[in-house]
Amino acid sequence: MENFIRVQLGDGESNCEWSVLYVVIAAFVILVTTGILIWLALCCCKR
Repeated sequence: MENFIRVQLGDGESNCEWSVLYVVIAAFVILVTTGILIWLALCCCKR
């Protein structure tokens, strides 16, 4: 996956490091979202 900023500047190149970065960020967001949903479900069940 290309670095979107460099693509916009016209010198985009395939760079595996950016793919890894995007996957790590996406995984982190998914984990946080899942954790929040589980926490909310537990709080609602306790009431």
